[in-house]
Amino acid sequence: MKIFIGGSSSNNIDKKYLEENKKLLDLILQENDLVFGACNGGIMGLAYNSAINFGRQIIGISQEAYKDNFKSLKCTKEIVTSSTLEKTKKLIDKSDLLLFLPGGIETYFELFRAIESKRCQEFNKPIIIFNLNNFFDKFIEMMDHNYKEAFSKQVDFLNYTITNNIGDTIKCCKNYSNLHTPVNYKIVYEYGLILLKDSLSEVSGLSYQSILPYFNYSLSIIEDNV
Repeated sequence: MKIFIGGSSSNNIDKKYLEENKKLLDLILQENDLVFGACNGGIMGLAYNSAINFGRQIIGISQEAYKDNFKSLKCTKEIVTSSTLEKTKKLIDKSDLLLFLPGGIETYFELFRAIESKRCQEFNKPIIIFNLNNFFDKFIEMMDHNYKEAFSKQVDFLNYTITNNIGDTIKCCKNYSNLHTPVNYKIVYEYGLILLKDSLSEVSGLSYQSILPYFNYSLSIIEDNV
């Protein structure tokens, strides 16, 4: 499986981020190939070194402005794009799963672009956000505020998964390692109910709370498939 790793390119971040992410990346890249933004510094550098050490395939994707970074890398495949938008699209296209680790502006850009593209059904790949040392707490708080204030639909939170420790992150990655696993009908059922609630709320003008009691049905009709 090809995993996109998004994260900081800076070596000046707190060592706690580097140490924990190295443990995670060593575990993930033992069995998976790397897709990344072609940089050998910070968390991105850790991902690159792990992939090299385990003899994995490496796809490096960089904007024209930073193509010289390839001089210090040994990538299986090098891709240079004309813009950040094109770079992010390539990162998504070349990956089977997207894993976001603590990072700066470009990491957040890639994260929001991925979530919005998935929301618009441009792709259907897992997006995992590793909330190491509560780094993404403000992001989670902001998204929760959007849902509560109805600037985003509640169903949108199903487009990504938040993990808080290495074990859960590894488990999520392994759960998605086979892209042809049977459909989880329970998730599909719950996703459909949320969409239905949102639609009825918009059409009728009723509050979410007033509609909710009508949808607390048993899942027994699909339990045999779950």
